[in-house]
Amino acid sequence: MKTLLTRQASVKLYIFAIVLGIVSALLAPTNTLISVYSSHWTTLIPQSALLCALLFYNTVNRPIYGLVAVRGKEFNVFLALGMVGIITTVGYYFALTLTYIMGGASLGPATALSGLLLVWGSRLLLLIIIALLAAMTFLVARSLGLIIVIIGLNFLYHYWIEMFVILPRIIGG
Repeated sequence: MKTLLTRQASVKLYIFAIVLGIVSALLAPTNTLISVYSSHWTTLIPQSALLCALLFYNTVNRPIYGLVAVRGKEFNVFLALGMVGIITTVGYYFALTLTYIMGGASLGPATALSGLLLVWGSRLLLLIIIALLAAMTFLVARSLGLIIVIIGLNFLYHYWIEMFVILPRIIGG
């Protein structure tokens, strides 16, 4: 399990997530953190690219499943892949948020601070759940349906729950 977390492909995935967070923060056309999470930029391109990279990483490891199953270590590999996904998503969001803050973006109005924490925390929780679902692509022989569910869940959360349930209550008062 240690080798899966620290191997070269995992480290490249971590670096990709951090660089993606920094670049997406620099390219976003907003100046407050609440508008960053309400914009579609962070969901459409960078977050989808992060999910695709994570899914690719997990499905590339799929051919070793037979060797892992013989030893009865499927759950250990699932946990390791889940940890890789969690480290990747947390690294992305910390890089994104820290780049905004260091770039001088304001947190927004004082009333929106608790809402910002709610949106940030719920989106991070969603990505952690998605990272664990992505780790399941290692265990499933035909993972296309699971991949579609993962990407659909990401967009469903942003375009329905976040945009129509959470953000109107924060921005609208």
